[in-house]
Amino acid sequence: MEILGDYQNNNVMMTNGVICLNDRRRAREIALSAGLGYLVTLVNLYHDTMPKSLDGITWPEPPLHLGAFGGEEFLDELIAGGFLLCGTPDEVCEQVAAYQEVGCDQLVFGVTGGMSQEESLEMIELFGDKVIPNFDSSPEHSTAVYRRNAGGPKYPPYNRPVDQGLRHTVLPPAAIIPLSAEG
Repeated sequence: MEILGDYQNNNVMMTNGVICLNDRRRAREIALSAGLGYLVTLVNLYHDTMPKSLDGITWPEPPLHLGAFGGEEFLDELIAGGFLLCGTPDEVCEQVAAYQEVGCDQLVFGVTGGMSQEESLEMIELFGDKVIPNFDSSPEHSTAVYRRNAGGPKYPPYNRPVDQGLRHTVLPPAAIIPLSAEG
């Protein structure tokens, strides 16, 4: 297969929620509270290019509590399924390793509600000090390596002015947004 761009970026990124605290019981308590539900509602609100999840409550309706779905056992299933990272730094390291085992090499996290400012700061510090060093050992970002190894641009830069008469003749259906409810 011929690569069309200058280089192939084989990064696989996932987005998830994380609650990483020294106190395992408190981390799990937060996960079972409404705080995590608020993160889900915001994801559903702002990511309008994908179908809403079953728990996609529309803001400002109060979100679902995970505790209403079975408590600790349900939380364990969510963690095992990769839907949430939760626990102590050692537990979160095990959970991140599971992502790595299936080929995910970048994780982005949403910080949930339900935590005090002190807990949020604790989580950020713990994640930075105890989790990240176990997985991010290279000082150079992988995309910089891909670019360097590509040997330079594949195509010359386009430095001509764009034709002012250029008009799109076909708009994709997703680009047509009704301006009113009558549409």
